[in-house]
Amino acid sequence: MEDMVSQKASWVLNNFEAAGKSFSVVSPKSKLEYFQELRSQAFAHFKQQGFPLPGDEDYKYTNLAPLLKNTFELSSRESIKKLVAGDLKRFLLPGTDSAVFVNGYFASHLSSFEPQAGVTIVPFSEVYSSPDSDLEKSAFEKFFSKLADTSKHTFAALNTSLFADGLFVHLAKKVNCEKPLQVIFINTEEKAPRISCPRVLVRAEQSSSFCLIERHVSAGNSTDHLSLGTLEFSLADAAEVDHYRLLEEEKGAYHLSELHSVLQRDSRFRTHVFNFGGALVRNNVNITLAGENGAATLNGLSALCASQHVDNHTVIDHAVPHCESHELYKGVYAEKSRGVFNGTIIVRQDAQKTNAIQSNQTMLLSQDASIETKPQLKIWADDVKCTHGATIGQLDDNALFYLRSRGIAAEKAKAILIHAFASDVVKEVRPEALRSTIEESLYAVLKG
Repeated sequence: MEDMVSQKASWVLNNFEAAGKSFSVVSPKSKLEYFQELRSQAFAHFKQQGFPLPGDEDYKYTNLAPLLKNTFELSSRESIKKLVAGDLKRFLLPGTDSAVFVNGYFASHLSSFEPQAGVTIVPFSEVYSSPDSDLEKSAFEKFFSKLADTSKHTFAALNTSLFADGLFVHLAKKVNCEKPLQVIFINTEEKAPRISCPRVLVRAEQSSSFCLIERHVSAGNSTDHLSLGTLEFSLADAAEVDHYRLLEEEKGAYHLSELHSVLQRDSRFRTHVFNFGGALVRNNVNITLAGENGAATLNGLSALCASQHVDNHTVIDHAVPHCESHELYKGVYAEKSRGVFNGTIIVRQDAQKTNAIQSNQTMLLSQDASIETKPQLKIWADDVKCTHGATIGQLDDNALFYLRSRGIAAEKAKAILIHAFASDVVKEVRPEALRSTIEESLYAVLKG
């Protein structure tokens, strides 16, 4: 395969070297060597794979050419000083702890999380230096970059090559984390196109529970910014994890993300993705049900306008018997926006008694808006219950006429119908403060 680093994006090599220097400032030598080895391996994998080409089947409807026209640079660690606590007020949710990253770097002066027995929340730079460093080091090295295989996932390889910081969350056995943790990735306005590489690793031990809210926002006009994220969730037996991703970046930003989760026996993982911002967004979600009686829920809602583009690409791998998965992705597309949904459910030969449901539903609000949808099942077992489907439609004229006949203004009536369409996804959001925020963001998009 052609060397896409030299052909399309020489900036990758420059940032690979800069990321290593940046990390050496805050890392002890032993940790630096560990990370540098992982970086070098991941960088080699990225050079082999390169950026997806237009002919790649998985990127058939998502052209990365506009992104590759830019020359991205990592921001300096000093950029975290651009923001003060007051700049974060509008993003903070009541009843949650918060960990804040500015341009990819952990900002301790903006973060606030209360200590709780059995719950470890530390940036990567502190994994080896905290009081429980032996436990954290063992768990960290066992799972970091193990779920997101850099030899198979090119953006995970690129993230592992370039990340400058990250967050590690470890939950001990039978620990219920009392508060949701909101991880805010905020990008500031820069003179040149910038890249940040959000990274999160969560290890939930047996019978533990945790809620993570992942939020991507912009401070100022951070157009031509590339956010390249990788999240890994490892769930032990009977662990339960809720994950929410809220994208509210500027409409000129690019966002490419990888989420990988592996579930063991009796565990529960729920992930919810809300796309409201960005020029080009690609969400790769990979779930592996590796223990019997595991259950995964994948929900998504996209509400876009102008020429925004979102591509939700999901893979649920039923590797063992007696597991279930439920997937519902909805999209509302206005003006010239475009959506892509490619959802795959895999049922292995030994995964009998699998119950898997997948649905993609789309509402197009203009003749120029479009959706490419491809739900698919790959089944090698015979005793299963699996369904999938896709629907594409517009606003119901009869329902709209009914509301208008009751004296409701046209725009208000449309907003009511769109909100009703989206409610199946929004109502599944458990933290009340987050659900209210999502409602407000949805209304803001509809108003625009």
